[in-house]
Amino acid sequence: MARPVIKLTDLVDNAEVAFWEEVCRKFPDVTTGDSDPHMSTKWTIRNEEMVKNWWWWNASDQYDLELPDGTIMKGE
Repeated sequence: MARPVIKLTDLVDNAEVAFWEEVCRKFPDVTTGDSDPHMSTKWTIRNEEMVKNWWWWNASDQYDLELPDGTIMKGE
């Protein structure tokens, strides 16, 4: 039986949105969301690496992981 495949890009995108929603709750008077595009890209890449590491240690025996390039990482 095939294991569920989790799409890394979707997971990280959803997590980043939730993170920024929490940040915005703490700064209710701020009306912009500007940031350095280079830093944002680096942050997303690092989040993807962190999720891949977490997946390997915690979920790779139950789920496969689809990388941004479409490659499927198979667990153990």
